[in-house]
Amino acid sequence: MLEDFFKWDGLLFRITNFIWDVLFIGILWLLFSLPIITIGASTTAAYYATMKTARKRYGYAGKEFVASFRKNLKPGILLGVFFYGVTGAFAYLFLNGFPTDKSANQLYSTLLGCGILFLTGFGVYLFPNLSRFQMNIATLIKLSIFMEFRYLIRTILSIFLWMLFVVMIMYMPWMIFLSGFVFYVLSYLIEPAIKNSMPKPEEGSKEADIWYYK
Repeated sequence: MLEDFFKWDGLLFRITNFIWDVLFIGILWLLFSLPIITIGASTTAAYYATMKTARKRYGYAGKEFVASFRKNLKPGILLGVFFYGVTGAFAYLFLNGFPTDKSANQLYSTLLGCGILFLTGFGVYLFPNLSRFQMNIATLIKLSIFMEFRYLIRTILSIFLWMLFVVMIMYMPWMIFLSGFVFYVLSYLIEPAIKNSMPKPEEGSKEADIWYYK
């Protein structure tokens, strides 16, 4: 039994390969996000590579990441600039733009806080949806908003996961290199919602053999 553990296709190899794939995806996400405007495309590629390689064990992490990044570069940039730009503006106003009047201040902060939560929940689904569906940007946005409220518990847990990760990075900056594990955990929250939005393939059809249906 111990010999099987150390075999090329044994448990030790599978665990090591899994850890490497997840770490590598996180590093690629960080590197491909450095131009800033490519964060959306990089996040899309990270989710795609996590699902296909770390979860479903198909292909190679680096190859799948780069393929998805190239495929979704243009819509990823557009959606990324839109999402991170608007969310960043809301966050800036929340931190710096309060009016002096106390009653107005309370209303202002409440509205901005709700806006930030809405945008964050929307973003949780936006880029994973881009990695899976072939649809125009308007339809993708509508689907992401629908899923945000349809799967509210999953949305809240996903927001909490990202917030926890951000706080951890603030105190331990090196944690950013473990971002691949965030995508891995996130996939268990997001993927059921995505699958419920996909048409079920007929048994024995070509579509049924696609990796994400298995």
